[in-house]
Amino acid sequence: MNKIVKIFLTVFFIFVAILATGYIYYNSQLAPVSQSDDEMSQFFEVERGQTPAVIATSLKEQNLIKDERSFLAYIRLNNLAPSLKAGNYLLSDHMSVQEITEVLVSGVSVQKRFTVPEGFAIWEIAELFEKANIMSQEEFWELAIDEEFPEYEFLQGIKNDRHRMEGYLFPETYYISGQESPRKIFTIMLDQFEKVLSRMPENKSGLTSREVLILASVVEKEAVSDKERPVIASVFLNRIDINMRLQSCATIQYALEERKEVLYFSDLEIESPYNTYKYAGLMPTPISNVGERSLRAVYEPADTDYLFFFAKNDGTGEHIFTRSNEEHEREMRNWGYRQ
Repeated sequence: MNKIVKIFLTVFFIFVAILATGYIYYNSQLAPVSQSDDEMSQFFEVERGQTPAVIATSLKEQNLIKDERSFLAYIRLNNLAPSLKAGNYLLSDHMSVQEITEVLVSGVSVQKRFTVPEGFAIWEIAELFEKANIMSQEEFWELAIDEEFPEYEFLQGIKNDRHRMEGYLFPETYYISGQESPRKIFTIMLDQFEKVLSRMPENKSGLTSREVLILASVVEKEAVSDKERPVIASVFLNRIDINMRLQSCATIQYALEERKEVLYFSDLEIESPYNTYKYAGLMPTPISNVGERSLRAVYEPADTDYLFFFAKNDGTGEHIFTRSNEEHEREMRNWGYRQ
């Protein structure tokens, strides 16, 4: 009898182990395809009359799920097959099977796409939104100036004026259903800023988070080459450390009522807190909406003793960096900027 019991218990525990292993494997196959920082979003179409099996195959082909059988098992276990709706959806490789099916069951299709370029100032976004029929400029400025957004700690304490949202409407390509309210559009962009902020490295700049954003907005306008962003950030930080004026033309352009192709010496005399040729330190607000690379460059600047830089006149957009005014003047002459 004891021998039979032992055999039964052995078989039972093997069976339990197999079930547990299968359960763990099943759940692992329901997890997002990717956990990386680079989220890949793409359109996914469900045509009218498509079966769950066909949908599963398409999801696997687009690398949106790990395993077709696990997806189908999840659909069957939750009796979701009758609820899957035709439509054009935006899905991501960072979404779990549960999150994907929630979208497919919702039936809320993507109807619009808009892109806010890195470095756009707040009024350029207002103009873009009106042209794209996302919202009127009147609606935009009512939200940007007066609307309360208590859910975002980083906005608290900022003066309610035309500069309040500068830097926080994260530049990105967005996909929307077209049913979102203007306020919802703002929260989508603010959520993206918050998400990017959450994955920033340790702040090595010595600045506050607000100051980091302000300086990053200058780096955004000055840099072309990604590899130079941390170096440009270091130049401005070195200047701040010795109370040297930033002298960024990008801040002058922000202060002007109209952007100019070429700045003149007279422009550098404009009376404005954004004139970093006249006043030392940082400007009162960001001057552009910053991409992740420029933000990261200020959080993690290069370790240099550079104080000057200028753009090469070779069409690359890259810069020459120097440590002293004498070296700066010499290099400028070498590149044909001084007679």
